Amino acid sequence: MSTSGSRKLPQISDFPPQEVTPAVLLLLEICYQLHEENQALRDEIARLKGGNPKPPIKPSKLESAEQDAERHKDKRRGKHKRSKTQRLEIHDEIVVAPVPAPPAGSRFKGYDEFTVQDLHIGAHNTRYRLERWVTPQGEMLRGPLPVQLGGGHFGPRLRAFILYQYHHAHVTQPLLREQLGEWGIEISAG
Repeated sequence: MSTSGSRKLPQISDFPPQEVTPAVLLLLEICYQLHEENQALRDEIARLKGGNPKPPIKPSKLESAEQDAERHKDKRRGKHKRSKTQRLEIHDEIVVAPVPAPPAGSRFKGYDEFTVQDLHIGAHNTRYRLERWVTPQGEMLRGPLPVQLGGGHFGPRLRAFILYQYHHAHVTQPLLREQLGEWGIEISAG
């Protein structure tokens, strides 16, 4: 007798996030449907042989009860929630005055903080002006480029973005070049 019925069905969490594609989701759905159909056929065979079908076993409620207790433990009356943006690095801070301006005699009572998360994508060009000096012996000295540039004209973040888009997001070279051109990056097709 085969032990394939006792084998655990794959879960979405078993796959790395980059491998969860629509095809994988479809195959998992088909696996679950076949598993249910297979179990129904086994139950029917057992019934015809005079046996009992597999009893429905519900999942344990012990784990969910422990998780609910953990969740409710922190929600006491009067206790403040932890800010979701508490650990974020703030790049810019802008002070916004009320409109219309407060009337004379008003007292300043502090700030209400409102954090907005955003993504900064665009060209950021840096010109390195390498000093050149001639020594009394006639030797030419020049300031060095930062090591992370590797002697190239494209910064490490741009190179990382291009590699990520090409290898992980499967963006083609013509589309990448078009996108970079729209952002003001001058790059050849090669």
